[in-house]
Amino acid sequence: MRWTWIGHNTGHTIYGPPTGKKVVVWGVANCYVKGDRVVEEWVVYNEISLIRQLGYDPMKVLEATANKGGSAKGDTGTWGEIERLNGEFAPDRFGENNGRYSDIEYFIRKSYHEIYNRRMFNQFKDNYAPDYRYHGPSDRELVGRGDFLQDQLNLFQAFPNLAMQVEDVYYLYDEKRDEYRCATRWNIIGTHEGFGIYGPATGAHVVISGISQHIIKDGMFREEWSIYDEFALMRKIAQKRNTMNHVMDEAGNADSFKS
Repeated sequence: MRWTWIGHNTGHTIYGPPTGKKVVVWGVANCYVKGDRVVEEWVVYNEISLIRQLGYDPMKVLEATANKGGSAKGDTGTWGEIERLNGEFAPDRFGENNGRYSDIEYFIRKSYHEIYNRRMFNQFKDNYAPDYRYHGPSDRELVGRGDFLQDQLNLFQAFPNLAMQVEDVYYLYDEKRDEYRCATRWNIIGTHEGFGIYGPATGAHVVISGISQHIIKDGMFREEWSIYDEFALMRKIAQKRNTMNHVMDEAGNADSFKS
């Protein structure tokens, strides 16, 4: 379900004291319901938009939260190679359906795999409408297939080894409009090895979890509401950058001591 909540900030938040600002924040929740109870839930919301609406500078909040607990507390793990490539060959094609999926789920899963794992960017032209509308994280509002393609290429530039896994696909056929309303929950893993929208490469290993809702009509994606925690992603990169700077400072201090 896609939701919107509205409120006035009259109490303390994790970002600071009350600002009195009115906020309108949207997000997406995927719920697993058994009987009459929600037993599991995946929720993502537009945190950067919330921070802006509260009157804070997201970059200053990012700096403060990335430094919390010490600059050396960032990503210090050791990560293996992301298994997107097998030697020098691209991943296998998605393959024929063979009755495993419905036609609409097969279209979604195949499109995601071909684009995000096999880098078949021609699929943007084949599967997305020319007047495509995109509502994304951090208040990104894009109109047209070209703008959406560039937005996604920015992600590939920042994470050259990016790999996508589709977790769940849900859909409902709207008979009056002759269109499908679909929700897809997905994960992306990658290494911040490229210079791009998130700054110079840091080598940070990231896992991005998101939910996308689509309107699909006449065999093409027509409109999308897609959300992932971009602020958490930026914080992970900032923490890694702080760790690198901390190590470099320590190395510089050691050299000074030796001299």
